[in-house]
This record gives sequence, C-alpha cells and structure tokens, in this order.
Amino acid sequence: MPMIKQLPNTAGKLSQNACSLDELPAGFMGKILFYRSGAVKLKLDDNLCDVSVGLDCAFAQDVVAVNIEERHCCTLGELNKRVLITPNMGSMLDGMANL
Repeated sequence: MPMIKQLPNTAGKLSQNACSLDELPAGFMGKILFYRSGAVKLKLDDNLCDVSVGLDCAFAQDVVAVNIEERHCCTLGELNKRVLITPNMGSMLDGMANL
C-alpha cells in the first residue's frame, strides 16, 4: 500500500515522497480510532482507512512469525476473526489536495 513519507529537505521544510510499507520504520504503524457512532477507522500516518467486519474463518488458521535470517518460526496464535480494511477515499483525496 503506497504511503507518503515526509523527509526534511535542505531548506528545513518537510518534503513528501511516496514510499512502500517495506521502507517504513519497524514498530508503531498507526492507531485504531473508535467513534461513538460505532465506526472504526485505522489511521496510518495521515491516511484514514475504514475498518469493517470480515468473513468468518471457515477452517483453523494460525498467525506465524518467520525470522528468515535465523531460520526460525514461531506461532503467535489462532486466527478467529477477520477485518476488512479499505482506504478512505475522501481522506486520501484531501491529503492529495495539500500537495
């Protein structure tokens, strides 16, 4: 998913360049926002995404972390629920208008 990365330029102002998820730093990715109306949104940088209930799991699935460098695999747990995350087009278009 393309993101916009803000980089300081020589004039001290922030310039914006497109980047991929692989280029973002590890750790904190975003926030889940819960509204009183019941709506749930995911905020990644300045982009809002809509979060809704996904399909039920039809068969057993596990979440696994794989460390390629050390050739190690670790099971994190069973996957019981799914969510559907879609970009909020209004938020994305507002962000592009500021460019």
